[in-house]
Amino acid sequence: MGYFDLNDIEYAIFRTGKISVLPIGAQKPTVIKDITKNYDTSKLPIYMVVDGKISHSSLSHINKDVDWLFLKLGIKIKKI
Repeated sequence: MGYFDLNDIEYAIFRTGKISVLPIGAQKPTVIKDITKNYDTSKLPIYMVVDGKISHSSLSHINKDVDWLFLKLGIKIKKI
């Protein structure tokens, strides 16, 4: 984040080619936890199809089955 006014900076430290800036309290960047206490943590994606094959372990992990996957993908299959 850039600061255009030196009056927005509480401290600035220059060391080994880098500058670290501590802004004045009111000038700190807003992050999601400043706005709400109810936010999702980051999670890794779960791949349902890998190299053209259905990952049954991934489906099991989210408590879904192949029928659900086909429905989401818009694939219609004929059951005999």
